[in-house]
Parts: sequence; C-alpha cells; structure tokens
Amino acid sequence: MRIYELSTKLKRIAFGVLVSSALAYLWVSSYVTPVRLTPSAMLAGLAVVLAGLWTVLTRRPTLDKDFRWLLAVSGALLAWAAAVYWISSHYPAGLWPVLQMGLGIGIAFAVFTSVDSRSTALVFVAVLLVGFVVSAVVGIGQHFAGAPFVGLWELVGGGPQSTPDAGRSAPGLAPTTILFGYQMAVAVPLAVGLLVSGVFAGKKALRVVVAGTVVALGLALLVSGSRSAVGAGFMGTAFVCFLLRFNRRRKLMFPLAVALVLGVALYFAVGLAFDPVRFVGMEDRSAQVRIPMQLTAVRYALQHPLGTGMYEIDETYIPAEVEPRLEEEILRHRTHNQLLNVLVCYGFPGFGLLILFYGLVVKRVRGLWNALGTTAMREGEWLVAGCAGAMLSYFLNSLLHNAGPFVGDVFHWYVIGLLFSLRWTEGTVAGAAEGTGGPGNGA
Repeated sequence: MRIYELSTKLKRIAFGVLVSSALAYLWVSSYVTPVRLTPSAMLAGLAVVLAGLWTVLTRRPTLDKDFRWLLAVSGALLAWAAAVYWISSHYPAGLWPVLQMGLGIGIAFAVFTSVDSRSTALVFVAVLLVGFVVSAVVGIGQHFAGAPFVGLWELVGGGPQSTPDAGRSAPGLAPTTILFGYQMAVAVPLAVGLLVSGVFAGKKALRVVVAGTVVALGLALLVSGSRSAVGAGFMGTAFVCFLLRFNRRRKLMFPLAVALVLGVALYFAVGLAFDPVRFVGMEDRSAQVRIPMQLTAVRYALQHPLGTGMYEIDETYIPAEVEPRLEEEILRHRTHNQLLNVLVCYGFPGFGLLILFYGLVVKRVRGLWNALGTTAMREGEWLVAGCAGAMLSYFLNSLLHNAGPFVGDVFHWYVIGLLFSLRWTEGTVAGAAEGTGGPGNGA
C-alpha cells in the first residue's frame, strides 16, 4: 500500500513539474540562472527524472510499439550526432546540442508516462493553451503598444538585439519572433480543434472563452511577422477543421490536400489585408535568399556525406549563379530548413533517421485517426485532430526555418509526447496503438 501511495504522489509531482516546465519554456526560456541553465531546462530535467523513477517503481507504463520505435530512432540519431561531433572534433561546443536532443527525448517520455487519461490530457492541453495565450497577449501588446510589453520581454531574458517596437514583428515571451511564430503555429490548430469539435456543446460561456483564445492566438501569429509560420498555421488549422467537420471517411490524404490549398488561399487573403508588402510582396532579401541558401546546403552535404557537426561554409560552396548581394546572407545564416540542417550537420545517416522519425509520426496519426471509427465526435477525436494539425503546421514552418526537434527546439517534444500518449481512449485508440507494430507494418 505504501508503494502504491508513494507512486501515486510521485506521478502527481512529476506531472506538476512537467506542466511547469512547459510554461517555463513558453514564458522564460531566455532567462539564464546563475548556474548557466534556464529554469525551463532544470524543470524539464527534473520531470524526466521523476518520470523515470515512477516507471522503475511501478514497472509501468507499457510502451506501445510505435513509441518504442520512436525512442529507438530518436536515440539512434542522438548517438550518431554525438559520434559526428566527436569525429569532427567539435567538443565541447557539440555537447550542448547533444544534451538538448537528450532532454527533448526525455520530455517526450515524461509526457507519455504522465498524460495517460482523458483528465490529464485535458489539463495538459489547457495549461499549454494558457501559456500560449499569455505569450500571445504580450506579443499583441508589443506590436500595437510597444514599450510596456517590450519591458516584459526584456524582464524574462529577451536580448537587446532586434528589440521590438510598436508596429514591428513581435516575439511575445519567446526568445525571438521566429520562435514565437513556431509556438503560435502549433497553438492555433490545437485551440481550433477544441473549438470546432463540439466538446463544449451547450456550454456557451466556455465556447466564448475558447473562441477568444483562438482569436488571440491567430492575431499573435500574424504579429509574429513570420510568413512561413502564418502560412503553415493556416494549413494546419484548415486540416483540423476539415478532419472534424467534413471528413467522416477517416481518410487523411484528401483532407491534407484540401488543407494545403485552403491554407495558401487564406494566407494570401489575410496577407493582403494585414501587410501586403511583407506577406505577399516577397521582395525583401530574407525571402529571396532562401532557395540559394538551400542549394548551398545541398552542395555542402554532397561534399560531406557523413556530416560535420557544425555547418561551416565559405564562398566555394555557393552556386556561381547566386547574386553577390545574397552571398553575405548565405554565409551568415544557417540553411533555414530543418531537414537540411540535419543533413549538413549529421549527414545522410542522420537525414535518413529524421525521415524515419517523421514517418513514425505520420503512422501514429493515421493509426490513431483510423482507430476512432466512423461515428462523429468520439472521445479524444478533437485532440487527435488538433495534434495532427499542430504537427503539420510545425513541420511545414520548419521547412523555411532552422528549428526542429533535433535542431535546438526542445519545446516541440511536448507536442510529440502528447501525440504518442493518446492511447487512453477506451477500446479504440489504445487497441490500435498496440497493434500497429514497427515502421514496416500498418499504414
């Protein structure tokens, strides 16, 4: 009895620390403590340790095959990255990205062990949405009011460079405007899934609150100024809406195609109304340099097929047809593509593991969605659709920016862990998850 009581308390503490770490990543991820660690990293590390202790104490949970494959592939990529940094003599600099990857994988495990019921899933998503909304309100204030809200950003560790002013792109409480865009692009599909699913049917007050949340997050997505985040967020949101309202045949490819088309159309419609020069004109150097930047990365990867750990280029890698005015941008920045970042840093072996990783994510979404059956609004349906839209939005955005789960973005592992934790729906999701098998089976 004592072991049961201890394990129950330990699990509750682990869950509390886990959600606190998620809020810390959203609100104070730039703040560095005297021990040179962020509060978010310290809390997340503690949550992982507590989740591990609970697992050892109770010998639970049973990891379904999909999640075991995810851990195996993630661990393999982590091990390969560590080896590449060692071979290329990039330690101690290479230690930090390796530790980030390890912490991210641990976070996914902690979420998987802690979010194991409808109630914990609702609490976890509610906490995430509260965190998103607070940062969104700050970002909206930065864009329209300036100084008072910029002060909040500086208070939590925002850097002096690129300090936002009224009317400019806003970082909210994230370290940069780009990471703020990443966060809002994930938040909007989750919130929209909750709104359109019918979960709050007959509860007008709650529907109003969720509707206000969607509006705030959508506006914050726009004021982030990240064009790829806005477009990806619209596509992910359209995907969620189509899944929940118009797709009763449980197919994914057609809704995906419709979502991409609708997302692009919505992007141009809103872009023309909000800021046509930035969102539609695409005449600035940042937009024009993306393709040459990625071509340079491909040439670099072909000459370093096993990866180099650090992306170190000079003029010899830049294609000859690239305009001289763009060369400085190419040399100064990374590839601005999550997949290419992994390719140049960890070579074709790392790239192959990343593709396998995302293949497992797609397989999980498809298995969960098919398991829900053909009747409308089964328990957990909105969450499966919301996670699917959030993952789609994040992935599309990462094709035009640097961050990714294996490229410096620890926070995304909370969403990955949430997706794989959705095994708690009685007789549907759990059964499908157990029977999906490895990457060679099923969908």
